[in-house]
Amino acid sequence: MDKTYCQRAWVIDDEEMSIFYTENLLKFNNFTSDVRSFTNPQEALTELESLAGSEEFPEFIFLDLNMPSFDGWDFLKAYREFPKDVRESCTLYILSSSVDENDIKNSKLHEDVRDFLTKPLNKMSIEVIKFQNPK
Repeated sequence: MDKTYCQRAWVIDDEEMSIFYTENLLKFNNFTSDVRSFTNPQEALTELESLAGSEEFPEFIFLDLNMPSFDGWDFLKAYREFPKDVRESCTLYILSSSVDENDIKNSKLHEDVRDFLTKPLNKMSIEVIKFQNPK
């Protein structure tokens, strides 16, 4: 099997079908073989807190914005409380079906967000991610 681009990636999205599709795309395109998913962003934050500073911390997070109760913006606000060196060890992408220009603009202005990607993730998006984050 080919070497994967990164060790581990996380998908945080409340839509099971979107998670299934994104996980498989990441695996089949050798982006990573270790992908974890969370339908609840608060659970993802709790897990991130326990892994902060360890080798198990994800290298990439793909975060949906529109989720019930605790959404992607809430996640970003809480994520901002992590130490800078921990946040810098992970590259965070918004992966959303939102076409709201304010969502796109505001996510790109957020210090911890590398870029805004439109669902569904595709092979070209993966190539863009690799280009933006050369190893």
